[in-house]
Amino acid sequence: MKPKILMFSFIYLLCTGAVNSALAEEIVIGIGQQGSTSLKQQMPSRGLSRQEVSAQYGEPLSRTGPTGNPPIETWHYDFFSVYFESNTVIHSVIKHVRSDQGQEQSAQ
Repeated sequence: MKPKILMFSFIYLLCTGAVNSALAEEIVIGIGQQGSTSLKQQMPSRGLSRQEVSAQYGEPLSRTGPTGNPPIETWHYDFFSVYFESNTVIHSVIKHVRSDQGQEQSAQ
């Protein structure tokens, strides 16, 4: 009797798990599509100098580096980070802000 109950329990779990996973929807958002478009337009662009970034965006909250060869330094602002190779911007990255954190920050 017990093997039958175990078998039916196993089949039940398999079926309900299969139904639940079949109903789940997977949403895929490409890396390039993530983040605020307006914030992307406001970040420093590749090729700017440290002086230009400092003049346009002010002093960063913190700085990391330089490390490596060539020397890479990171300036951290509220919503993005800027990566410099020597004196030149090579990349700007939007920081991830959870939706509930973003609402709290805009309310302050």
